[in-house]
Amino acid sequence: MFGDWCIYIDEKPIILACDNIVYVKKHPVLEELMKDAECGYPYEGAKEHYILDIEHPNKAIKVIRALLPVTPYPKKKRKEGEKDSTTKR
Repeated sequence: MFGDWCIYIDEKPIILACDNIVYVKKHPVLEELMKDAECGYPYEGAKEHYILDIEHPNKAIKVIRALLPVTPYPKKKRKEGEKDSTTKR
């Protein structure tokens, strides 16, 4: 797991901020928009991400707006000992 920041927008994990670098997950909706962006790994074991240049806020906003509709909400984790309400008894 990473030790920096995950930034949620509309309750969806959109941005990772690690070691003062802003990352966004590689997704087909970003291919054209991020074609000239550098790529990197936000933490050991992570998949390659785009590096988002936040010095260009208009582009950052476009990236976020493109990711919002295609990023799923995180799955809710059950607490230990909690029963699944979908399990038949």
